[in-house]
Amino acid sequence: MSRDFVGPAGGNVFSMTNTVNRRTALRYGLTTAAAAVATLTQAPPAAPASADPGFDKQLLDRANFLRARHGCPPLALDAEIGRWAQEWATTMASNGRLEHRPTNKYGENLYLAWSSTGATPSGAAVADAWYDQIKEYTYFGREPDMSTFRQWGLFTQLVWKSSRRIGVGLAKTTSGHTYVAVDFDPAGNVARGFAANVPAPG
Repeated sequence: MSRDFVGPAGGNVFSMTNTVNRRTALRYGLTTAAAAVATLTQAPPAAPASADPGFDKQLLDRANFLRARHGCPPLALDAEIGRWAQEWATTMASNGRLEHRPTNKYGENLYLAWSSTGATPSGAAVADAWYDQIKEYTYFGREPDMSTFRQWGLFTQLVWKSSRRIGVGLAKTTSGHTYVAVDFDPAGNVARGFAANVPAPG
C-alpha cells in the first residue's frame, strides 16, 4: 500500500512524499590472464552507503528528537540499508519519477524537492515534513481508519516504535530536483500494530 502527499516546503521548494509498508526478501588473480578473467566476471560495484553523510546525520538527529516526544527509542544509521536506499534514490533521479521500489523488504518514506537554485533541503527539513502529518493523526491508542492513510502514513512510519534502523538515500538532478529515500527496519505501518507503535506525544 502506498500513498502520497504534496505540499510546500518553503520558498520555491516543493516536496512530494510517500510512505509504504511492504516486505519481501533481498543481498585477484595470480596471473595476468586470471586477473583479466576476474575483471570480466566481477560484479558491478555496490551503491555507496551514503551520498551525503552530513544530510543523513541531520535527518537521523531530527527523527530521533521527534521520536523522543513520543517515548520511542532512537534510530541508528545502517550502512547496508543505506546502500539499498541510495540505490533507489539514484534510480528515481535517473527516471525522473517519485515512486516506491516495487519490491521492498523495508518500510519506506520518500521525499522530492525542487529548487530553482539547486539547493538541497536539510535532513531536518525532510523529517519535519513527514512529522507534520501528525496534525491529521487522531488515532492514538487505537487502530486507525486506513482509508485516511495518505494523510498521516509518513508521520506514523517516522515514529513507529519498533523500527530501529534506517538507511538514507539522496540523489540530485541537473534540473534542481532532490530525491530522498529512507528505509526503516523493521518496517512500520503494520496492520493492527498502530496502537502499540504510535504513542501520543508526551
